[in-house]
Amino acid sequence: FPLSAPGGHSGGERLARHATGLALLALGDASAARRHHILAMRDGEALAGGAAAASLPFVQSSLHLGLVEFATGDGRAGKVRIERLLQAFDAAPTAAAPSAKPAPALELAELMIRFARAHGWVPGGDQFAAALMDAAGPLLRRVSGERFAAHMAEHGMLLSRA
Repeated sequence: FPLSAPGGHSGGERLARHATGLALLALGDASAARRHHILAMRDGEALAGGAAAASLPFVQSSLHLGLVEFATGDGRAGKVRIERLLQAFDAAPTAAAPSAKPAPALELAELMIRFARAHGWVPGGDQFAAALMDAAGPLLRRVSGERFAAHMAEHGMLLSRA
């Protein structure tokens, strides 16, 4: 992504908004956290030139907003965020045939897994991590049976710690 976009938005500003939102969430101010993550999503849309679906900024913002939903006790809304993310991924155009999306599926699954691992400490993070791990499974199954089996083992360990 470019460092800045029309309107003066920069990738650094977007990431700073996410960091601030995460800090506010950790301090218990979910409403302010949500506002920062929504602003970061808008910055990401500007960076992507309006083509935000399935872009890295869209994925990051969707994950942060889903985390906020779980932190406020609205797991259903958090799961809707995950579903919308998966739908945007499935609808995104690829250079390959529509049935052959292994690399993007693996990339999205890995982003979701890394987010789950990194944010389990935040209020609602353990529940959101479990939902992300559930959603990553079918993506990994598209790519590799071996990778899917390893994921399921890791998912089981995550659930046993919760």
